[in-house]
Amino acid sequence: MNFNDFAYFGYKFTEKLISLFPKQIVINILGTLGFLLDKKRKNDICVNLNLAFPNKSKQEKKEIAKKVYKNFARNLVEFIENKKLSKEELLNKVEFVGFENLQYPVIFVTAHFGNWEILPLAFGSKFGKINIVYRKIDNEKLNKEIIESRKRFNVNVIEKKGALKNLLGALKRKENIGLLVDQHISEGVETTFFGKKVLQTPSAAILSQKFNIPIVMTFAIPKKDKWQIVIKDIFYTTDIQESVNRQSKVIEEIVKEYPEEYYWFHKRFKLYKEKYNEPCSFN
Repeated sequence: MNFNDFAYFGYKFTEKLISLFPKQIVINILGTLGFLLDKKRKNDICVNLNLAFPNKSKQEKKEIAKKVYKNFARNLVEFIENKKLSKEELLNKVEFVGFENLQYPVIFVTAHFGNWEILPLAFGSKFGKINIVYRKIDNEKLNKEIIESRKRFNVNVIEKKGALKNLLGALKRKENIGLLVDQHISEGVETTFFGKKVLQTPSAAILSQKFNIPIVMTFAIPKKDKWQIVIKDIFYTTDIQESVNRQSKVIEEIVKEYPEEYYWFHKRFKLYKEKYNEPCSFN
């Protein structure tokens, strides 16, 4: 069984677990197993946390890593649950903060933080059509499952390859778009994240400048039994570099506040690639 087949098996296995056991038990089981068994990504998390939080103790970083796995399990469980929710049920799971005077269309920008998957569904349910970009998964069955879940409630999904043309069309039609900007991208603009040089996509900045549309930095933060969808910053782009820097800074600030909510599995500091090749331990 290759990795893509294994991922699909894991997805369907989680669906089965949810039908048999209480939600929190499933999250705890998957999160604990992930931390114990996933050596490669745990090493990447360890490297990321060392680079981002050099002054935190190993024990503090270990506790963050454990929560990262449980939060990823939580997001997977909720992603599967959301497939069966009505628009009204979905909106009952969220609370919008700071959206009262927002003028549309806008470019929603977020990161792999909190429950980023619920954001487009909530936006589409509340404010109308939104276009998001996705990267196709090699396993066709799993890709189909994910796409069907993501494109409900006025959400249009655009494949990453050739996405710019479709995003331009959406903005010309005065439709909202949503972008994740926090992954390493080889053709990106250099900026800083936790004081380290990183490469970040300038896509949101370029589109904001071209159409004179604001970037709205938005995040889904867990608050008791709801997801609080919060606007952290709104700005227009007059300079691409300054816009990219500002996006990175806003993401950094919220990650500092909730480090366990960030998806530290990515090799965000890929310019320091030698670090990821070295063994890293929380012990």
